[in-house]
Amino acid sequence: MYRAKVKSDDPVVSKRWAYGGKADIDGRMFIIPDDATLEDVDGDWMIRGFIEVIPESVGQYWGKDRDGYDIYVGDEVCPLVRRTDAMRGKVIYDEETGGYRIDVGTEEYVEVWPDDCKLLTDNPELLETDG
Repeated sequence: MYRAKVKSDDPVVSKRWAYGGKADIDGRMFIIPDDATLEDVDGDWMIRGFIEVIPESVGQYWGKDRDGYDIYVGDEVCPLVRRTDAMRGKVIYDEETGGYRIDVGTEEYVEVWPDDCKLLTDNPELLETDG
């Protein structure tokens, strides 16, 4: 599952998150929510309900933190094991290893499970995005 900020000129709508599968169509990024429908339109099958999103905001689901909050790539978390509570970092997906890590802003990456973390913010770089 993925999460992304809705792309919209409306300042209220542009602060909303969309959840579901993702699709890159002609250079535009979309989220396909669970309630999207497949319809026959004059013999062509169309999926209705795509939501255009800001490509940089797309984050893949990683898991739930200790308090049960969903964590996605791009979220800021505090790892609670083997580290001090002062350490914090951003969840990243490492293409090379095929795993998730916490980027703490140094050469070091912290490898922990989601339930060994506390969610601090939902992708802080995108909280003020206008769309």
